[in-house]
Amino acid sequence: MMRHLFSILWCLVILTGSSVGLYSAPMPAIGQMTIRGTIEEVTWQPDKFIKASYIVRDGKRHYASGSPGKDRTFPAHYGIMLVRTRVTNEDGADPEYSHASSKPLRVVINHAQNDGFLKKGMRIAVYGYRVRGDEGGDWHYY
Repeated sequence: MMRHLFSILWCLVILTGSSVGLYSAPMPAIGQMTIRGTIEEVTWQPDKFIKASYIVRDGKRHYASGSPGKDRTFPAHYGIMLVRTRVTNEDGADPEYSHASSKPLRVVINHAQNDGFLKKGMRIAVYGYRVRGDEGGDWHYY
């Protein structure tokens, strides 16, 4: 009886421990797609530098795996909330990992400065939009 209880507990430990690793895997690619919509809101963020994550164990620095273990800079960008959207998947895009038409959608457009070009109420089209990323962040391409 004790052996079965130990086996069950050990299986639970393994399952719980291995599920943590799932969160650090690269996310499935979203897109490539064409997105059309009306700008509801525009925000701009400057470059953001993030130092590598690490822990100290036995007096030594151990960096995290993947991109969190490396210094990185997220580029300056516009965050754009689109409404009345129309999304068209391009060849090779997995519809399961795509955005849906007619729903509000936030897109990120890398832009070095806040020049005020994008404004609420404008209709825009973003061609070839795709998102890749992992536990260290998302990267947006278009």
